[in-house]
Amino acid sequence: KYGACIVCKKDAAFWSKTTQRPVCSPACRDVHLADAAPVLRRRAEYAEHLYRRDAFVLLRAVCRLALKDLPDRDPAGSPELRGKLLSLELQLLILNMVGPVFTSDFLFIDAVKQFLCVALSTNGASPVLEWFERAMSIFLRLLDTLKIHLKAQM
Repeated sequence: KYGACIVCKKDAAFWSKTTQRPVCSPACRDVHLADAAPVLRRRAEYAEHLYRRDAFVLLRAVCRLALKDLPDRDPAGSPELRGKLLSLELQLLILNMVGPVFTSDFLFIDAVKQFLCVALSTNGASPVLEWFERAMSIFLRLLDTLKIHLKAQM
């Protein structure tokens, strides 16, 4: 039905959802899963690495967007102003949804020190009220979440 069993090469009547391979019996499935465990573990570790890297790149990009200067022309309602406000909102959203990986992984802690603290100091001293409010919200969330790691920055 599914081709040859990956373990014993008999006709396979079952399909392993975990490995996407044909197996002929539950016993062959168990043998196959035991053999495939290291590969599956490496795949999971690689996927976790990709998620961590993507989260880091997202945080860095949002912080860089918050650092962009506005042009000298009328900033009210300009795309640059909306982009900066959006980036500050995204920073706050990211901090509101952090988990244990974010608060214990030094990659993220260093990203907060290098990028988020700089963006906060730039926008916290801004004369634009919306930026100041968002920056203070982010600062308070940082105090709740990462104050142990950010003593030197504060």
